[in-house]
Amino acid sequence: MTEPVRINCACLLHRRKWTGEPEVDDIVKQVISRRWTIVRNDRPACSFTVGQWHTFTSPEFVICGLPRPESHDALRAAVIAMGHDLPALDEVDTELTSLKVKTVKVHGSWHGSPPLRVARAFYDGRLPEYRQLMWAEGAAGFPGDEGFDERLVERQPNLAVPRPDHPECAWTTPP
Repeated sequence: MTEPVRINCACLLHRRKWTGEPEVDDIVKQVISRRWTIVRNDRPACSFTVGQWHTFTSPEFVICGLPRPESHDALRAAVIAMGHDLPALDEVDTELTSLKVKTVKVHGSWHGSPPLRVARAFYDGRLPEYRQLMWAEGAAGFPGDEGFDERLVERQPNLAVPRPDHPECAWTTPP
């Protein structure tokens, strides 16, 4: 098991405050009632957990480029797997979901990116560790693999690569 980096939870629940922003306050309500939730952005397509760190002191997860059902299934499977052992960083897993996935630690330079805006608001500007579930693009493999078709990075970035060093795409240029 790869231990997450531990920081104190600075979320809105611990600070007992509301933002007045309906989308963020709705997530606070969901975490209160369900302990964690999944948030979806559609442009670009990305889903991520919020509340894992607050409730379980476990890393949050993000997955990019998949339709809602597949991304939510993968995130739920990752959360369930945490109860047994965290998905190991940089190892390919074929049992977590029907997809071939690899878990990588999200580089801190992505914490300010638009897709994680709501999570950043929930954690009051200080994101905990996020881990990306990268999925294999068939025979092309994973982003960053030798021979990977960089045109596919539009669907799925490699969030382990510092944002300034990442190939330019929809993920690196704000909307």
